[in-house]
Amino acid sequence: MTKLGENLKQLMTAKTLSATQLARMSGVAQSQITRILTGEAKHPTIDTVVALAQGLNVSLYDLVSTSGGGIKVFPPEEPVDDSLYVLVPDVKASLSAGPGCDWLLEPEDEGAQVAYKRDFFVKKHVNPKNTFRMRVHGDSMYPYFFDGDSVLIERYKEGDPIRSGRIYAFSFAGELRVKRLRVRMDGKIAIESENSSAYHEELVSQEEFFNRAKILGRVIDRSGGDFL
Repeated sequence: MTKLGENLKQLMTAKTLSATQLARMSGVAQSQITRILTGEAKHPTIDTVVALAQGLNVSLYDLVSTSGGGIKVFPPEEPVDDSLYVLVPDVKASLSAGPGCDWLLEPEDEGAQVAYKRDFFVKKHVNPKNTFRMRVHGDSMYPYFFDGDSVLIERYKEGDPIRSGRIYAFSFAGELRVKRLRVRMDGKIAIESENSSAYHEELVSQEEFFNRAKILGRVIDRSGGDFL
């Protein structure tokens, strides 16, 4: 079986999908899915792989990654070896409708759990209890993040300084954002998008930023790809 076939089988198992169901959801023929799972189809077209990722509602990186990046998806009934893995909550963020709007973190999908290898956190010097995973939407951070990628976030502690040049998840002006924050020499904070040809840099004073922003945390990993 190819690595693509292994990843596909793991994701289908985690989401309790049969080849027939995935074919209906992705538009890829059931016979082709079976050939990928068995390793008979070693080099499917990019259109096929993209359609499968969309049908599974995962990023392309999750489906084709050869390293696995230290993450594993466990079906809810499968026991987790906690000597090797740490469970990390997959969450969605929403604004509460009331005075002093704040971010609420809720389980994204109770059907599957995402686990990271313990040694991943040791290398990062991060306490896994202070992390969560969420999905990125949009193209403002392309090519660092693709639409649909998942990112691992280390929770922000109130009062901690911003680590200039790092990528943060935060709310600002009523919108949840994932951007690079850079503290300039003049003291202002630059809110930067990697896709600078389509999105312009925003400059705000530190006072304005901390009055208007709610920082969720710093991005330390993308879809299991250890690059931050």
